[in-house]
Amino acid sequence: MGWAGKLVPKLPTLRGIGTFVYVATNWKTISAERDEYRRQIKDREEWAKTALQQKDALHEMAEEQSRREVDVWRTRAEGTLKVAREAVETTKDLRAIVERMTATLEKNTEMMNRIIAAWVDASLLLARVLQREGPLTRVLLLNSLEDFPRGLVERMLAKLPSPPPLNREDLKPPPSVGGMNVR
Repeated sequence: MGWAGKLVPKLPTLRGIGTFVYVATNWKTISAERDEYRRQIKDREEWAKTALQQKDALHEMAEEQSRREVDVWRTRAEGTLKVAREAVETTKDLRAIVERMTATLEKNTEMMNRIIAAWVDASLLLARVLQREGPLTRVLLLNSLEDFPRGLVERMLAKLPSPPPLNREDLKPPPSVGGMNVR
């Protein structure tokens, strides 16, 4: 087998020759189809790249909107917290003011009760003194009072029992200091 044995396996087959002829006659169409296929691949790559960029842009926009919403809610929450703290401080201040006012009111009420008790005692004493005075002196002293105290003393006079008669011994002056009684 010499050179012919080596050459025969290398010779193209009839099918290979048919394929070569087909490719040679349709080269422009095949080349155009390949170019179209390459263009489609490039278009798909560009579309995928654009889609990824759009997705990234949309993701960034969504993140930015979420950040803005979080900032708005944070601002609102901080404002609400500030108002709540001010309300707590105001409540503490109001509580302290109410406690001071209550203490002052209690002191004033106690003082007014003492003043009223002293006033009633003084009015009763005046009524008892006026009960022993003569009618002219009684009228003159009563007219020197204002309307309300005068009415109170007159009502007390009307309700007081008649005084016991005076003894002469009740009218003796007390002894003076030092033993000297001046008459």
